[in-house]
Amino acid sequence: MELKNQICEISQKYDSFYLYDEKIIKNSISNLRKVFPEIEFLYSIKCNSNVNVLKSIFSEGFGADAASLAEVLMARKLDLDKNKIYYSAPGKTSKDIEIAINESNLIADSIEEIRRINMVSKSLNKVTEIGVRLNPDFSGKASKFGVDEDIFYDFLQNNSCQNIKIIGIHVHLKSQELNVETLANYCELLTTNTLRVLESRAS
Repeated sequence: MELKNQICEISQKYDSFYLYDEKIIKNSISNLRKVFPEIEFLYSIKCNSNVNVLKSIFSEGFGADAASLAEVLMARKLDLDKNKIYYSAPGKTSKDIEIAINESNLIADSIEEIRRINMVSKSLNKVTEIGVRLNPDFSGKASKFGVDEDIFYDFLQNNSCQNIKIIGIHVHLKSQELNVETLANYCELLTTNTLRVLESRAS
């Protein structure tokens, strides 16, 4: 009854408002962990950047998927460990990279961005570990985000960026692709091809 009264009181002051139930948020997180016990989750800040919502989610051990420098800095302001913040967004400027490079894990969205991160890292006299977003080849059509696979593999074989180290692959699976076999086959092929190219570079 107390909650109902509080809601009624708020409704008298505002024409519209958002009401979040922390208990429901935490129950949803608990259910996710039960179903996927070995998965580390990231919360996409752009879904809801309400500070109190973020505090609740981060307190449950979630990391952050940041789509802008502002979101990176927001997560850091909420005391989220920089190693749990993944900054993936097209069009990062050199200034964005310079600020975020010590505040998050950088995910490069293009070959040009890989080179840009390398240049910033060189100016800071450091080697930066990064991830790269790849376009899954589900249909043969190019995506507006990320790097096409063949271009990425060619880059790995023919370019030497001394101030970066690629340690991860970011893949956004095709929207509405619900065929398990299609997803499994693609992930297997992606892993096999990437390891093959990395091994050839190391030899």
